[in-house]
Amino acid sequence: MLAAHLHLLGDDVDLASMPPVLREDGSDAIPDLVLSRTIETAENKLEHLIVELKRPSQSLTSADIEQLRSYAVADARDDRFQQPNVQWTHVLDR
Repeated sequence: MLAAHLHLLGDDVDLASMPPVLREDGSDAIPDLVLSRTIETAENKLEHLIVELKRPSQSLTSADIEQLRSYAVADARDDRFQQPNVQWTHVLDR
């Protein structure tokens, strides 16, 4: 997931040297869109938005929902994202 969200929105990141975020089945988590921002408060809060897009003609299925759920689990299980002031939002849309 884009080099662990560009090293949590820090400075330069070597994308090739970081291990991928893995889904439960061991495959790479590659969502369509990942947006992140840092909110500078006393807590220094981070917000991440994961978006999985399907073509407009496709009806959303339980497999699509499972794909998005697998991204959420991958984020939750990855030690790089285990921070107390992080908010995750996952969206499936067509």
